[in-house]
Amino acid sequence: SEGYDPDSPYAKNRMEEARKAILRSESMEDPPLSKLGVNQAKKAKKDLERLIEIYDLPPVEEVWVSPLQRTLQTASIVFPYTAVDIDEVPALSSETLSDRVKRDESKLEILPKIRVRKEIEERHTGLPCDRHSSLGKLTRRPTFNRFSFSALNVLSVANLFSTY
Repeated sequence: SEGYDPDSPYAKNRMEEARKAILRSESMEDPPLSKLGVNQAKKAKKDLERLIEIYDLPPVEEVWVSPLQRTLQTASIVFPYTAVDIDEVPALSSETLSDRVKRDESKLEILPKIRVRKEIEERHTGLPCDRHSSLGKLTRRPTFNRFSFSALNVLSVANLFSTY
């Protein structure tokens, strides 16, 4: 605020101009989750686990998420394996959900299916921070290798044949 009172109209205007300049910067294209965002996601994970336990809710089986890097990172933090008593879900077996299940003593760890959907992405502002990375770049990330990008694959192929 250059020595000005941070609450002054001048300082507020300068901060807003700086914020907008950062958002327009190409270096902000599809930015990762911030440290604050990581902490908020960890808190959301704990809150969700607490609510599931308090209200005896079933484990999360499917999550839809926007293709933005920060939303994918949030999903990977909030929705890791979910512990379920084996006796509660006898119909499940490691054969039927082999890529989403691991056994640990009397618990079954279920990995929710995370589907990446373009139709739920953030508003189209035209700003670099709201443009997602290429499908190839996203699918190469080890963190996201358990996510389903099939809906984006269909849209990518459809875009090849569309006329603008």
